[in-house]
Amino acid sequence: MEMTKDFGLNFATARSLYHEMEDLLFNLADRWEDEYEYEDIKGYAVPFEKFLNKKFDTDAFTKQVTMTKKPFGIEFPTIYTLKDGRKANAKVVFNTDEWKAVAQVSA
Repeated sequence: MEMTKDFGLNFATARSLYHEMEDLLFNLADRWEDEYEYEDIKGYAVPFEKFLNKKFDTDAFTKQVTMTKKPFGIEFPTIYTLKDGRKANAKVVFNTDEWKAVAQVSA
């Protein structure tokens, strides 16, 4: 999936966003650890979608967040601004181990 809206994410803003979401991420990771046998991981995307939609005053993240189990985390598509100012489609990964943005730069 590709995000078509630019929310101004770059290295600094993505790192800041990760820290804003940290409590939610780790609280839900703890819950998942206790409930993984009974709950569908896909349902854990909803609180992250709501957080992102509220943060950016949009509904663009609905059905765009995917969950990862090991390590527990989320992935979502976005447009990312590279250090040189170019824009690229990217997948942002926030999990209990790290955060990163994987940009898909076209030549």
